[in-house]
Amino acid sequence: MANDTKIAQVKRYLLKYRKITAWTAIEKYKATRLADIVFKLKAKGWPITSHRVDFVDTNGNKSHYALYTLPHGWSDKDLQS
Repeated sequence: MANDTKIAQVKRYLLKYRKITAWTAIEKYKATRLADIVFKLKAKGWPITSHRVDFVDTNGNKSHYALYTLPHGWSDKDLQS
């Protein structure tokens, strides 16, 4: 799917796995602006929720990242045309 947009790739991933992080989007699709993709999908009615995940990195520094999720059972077929 060489001409597949990053938005389409993220949509398919979310529908299959129900969650995604920026790191996953970068590794799988080279999508460095996941927050923007999520913003656009939410504007189109996708019920994506963001969750803050706190962690301590390998150097002992506290940090966090966003985990974006879709509700179980939700489908893009639920969107009104």
